[in-house]
Amino acid sequence: MKSIKLLAFFAAAATISVSCGGSDTDQPEPPKRGNLLLTASKDAITSNGTDAVTFNVEMTEEGGEKIDVTGQATIYLAGKDALPSNSFTTEMEGSYRFYAAYGPNVSNDITIKAMPEVPELPADPNPASTDFAHRHLVIQHTGTDCGYCPYMMSALAQLAQDSEYSSQYCLAASHSYNTSDPMYSALSKNIGRLYGTGSYPYISMDLNKNLGVNNSSVAANVNNLKKLLDNNAVATPEAGITAAVSATSAQIIINASVKAAVTGSYRVGAWILEDKINAMQYGAQSDEHNIHNNAVRAAAGNQSILTGTEIGTIEAGKTGNIVQTINIDRKWKIENCKVLIFVTNPDADKQTPVKNCIVCPIGGSVAFEYK
Repeated sequence: MKSIKLLAFFAAAATISVSCGGSDTDQPEPPKRGNLLLTASKDAITSNGTDAVTFNVEMTEEGGEKIDVTGQATIYLAGKDALPSNSFTTEMEGSYRFYAAYGPNVSNDITIKAMPEVPELPADPNPASTDFAHRHLVIQHTGTDCGYCPYMMSALAQLAQDSEYSSQYCLAASHSYNTSDPMYSALSKNIGRLYGTGSYPYISMDLNKNLGVNNSSVAANVNNLKKLLDNNAVATPEAGITAAVSATSAQIIINASVKAAVTGSYRVGAWILEDKINAMQYGAQSDEHNIHNNAVRAAAGNQSILTGTEIGTIEAGKTGNIVQTINIDRKWKIENCKVLIFVTNPDADKQTPVKNCIVCPIGGSVAFEYK
């Protein structure tokens, strides 16, 4: 009887030993990031309940082999349940963040924007061509308390009337001189810090503070602006841009496409400009100086990265598309607003990254323009 009890004791002890040992090896592996890649068919969808984004999940094994595991992975809408499939639709505007899981592996995050109907791009009038027309991005660094700024305002007004030069540039007025200026903003402050000189008024070009014009008389300013454009003429632009812009009561939607003449890694910037802003200008020589045009109001994307949002590598002759939105501020008069859209290649050219630009009306479109 005693031997039976001892056998039972040792059997129980063995069972406990086995179960304790098993608890160490059965601990779940911690999530691993870096070898599971989540990609999406597009970065924006229309919030109509039918336009869908499709996800793909790729696993990189230890040997470097890449395997499509979309069918086995689980894709999650952050903060919500898992998706029933690898596609997503919604009727609600907003930004939606997704990630995927496969075993102990967790992917990168992807954000998809759902927005109202995306405006349709105009047809390309010459699909086989990359011989684009070109415009420089000209930034007017100014402010309502700047007593000498009216001299540059008058010079720019005269230049805009000269048809030989008016088609060579897009103008954005960045009010960064004084914080009491109703057009002053964190964005204009950043533009002035990066591309101005601290001297007002000042004109800089193509996001390069060293390509510029300082203040002088109106006539001298006009002459210097013409020299700036003449000396930096671009014979063969690296890229062209087309866009369509629409608006809801809350957002401006910008659909833009870049066509490359030179293979490169391109970015697209979009700034809201407002015209006909009535604000008293110190040193005004006429009532016209109290009416401000082309004032920078807001930018799409990360406003600390003024070269725009990355669109990726585009091969010569090919296009790349991007849809961006900007929330409307109630202080703006939307009927007086328009959108400056520019394409940059800062990876290849940090000195003058802007390769082309257009200004598109809200509710309108601009096609690729060729010589």
